[in-house]
Amino acid sequence: MPLFAVAVLASLLAERSTMRGLGNKAAGEDITGLTFFIGSWFLIRSLYVVSYIQIADHATSFVRSTFWGLGSGLAFWQIYKAAEILGA
Repeated sequence: MPLFAVAVLASLLAERSTMRGLGNKAAGEDITGLTFFIGSWFLIRSLYVVSYIQIADHATSFVRSTFWGLGSGLAFWQIYKAAEILGA
């Protein structure tokens, strides 16, 4: 969850400081893809929770790890996109 929070805050900062994206409703832009990120992250985390509850054997536990990795990777990608916009 902290990684998700950092990704969202970094994206909001990038959008607000460049006066584009969610900060400029008239343009209708989403330069960081924040809306897609939030929806995707919650979907992946929901699938992770379901797999965490349902998978009990070691042979198929890679599915749970895959969902965890996808969610973390998505958050790191979002942070990277925000840093790229900010010029960091």
